[in-house]
Amino acid sequence: MKALRSPRLLIKYSENGTNTRVEKLVSSSDEENKGNSTFLVMIILLLVLNSDLCLPAHVRDLPKSGRPPVPENTQLDVMLQVQDNPHSRTRQMGIDFNLSHTSVRNILHKQKFHPYKITLMQEL
Repeated sequence: MKALRSPRLLIKYSENGTNTRVEKLVSSSDEENKGNSTFLVMIILLLVLNSDLCLPAHVRDLPKSGRPPVPENTQLDVMLQVQDNPHSRTRQMGIDFNLSHTSVRNILHKQKFHPYKITLMQEL
């Protein structure tokens, strides 16, 4: 078996044209070319490339579900604002950077910043 990789699909075919699944895709009017594996592959490539069919080659290529990650430059901006003003509130930073306050807290937590409130006991 040989394998051809098109931009959208992996196609396997046999040298002598015995792959019946591939041959079923070819119209019955081209009986004289049915045994020619090169002809079959070209027909399938044309069908795939001219259709809206888009099959990923691997599961890792599938689009991921859920919320998209926060861009790196936004994370850096959050960290810079915390360094400039350590008393910044996460809700206000979320409004400033168009993020949820939990995303701001997650960014701070990943960078080992732990928000806390100084109480009277800690000030002594």
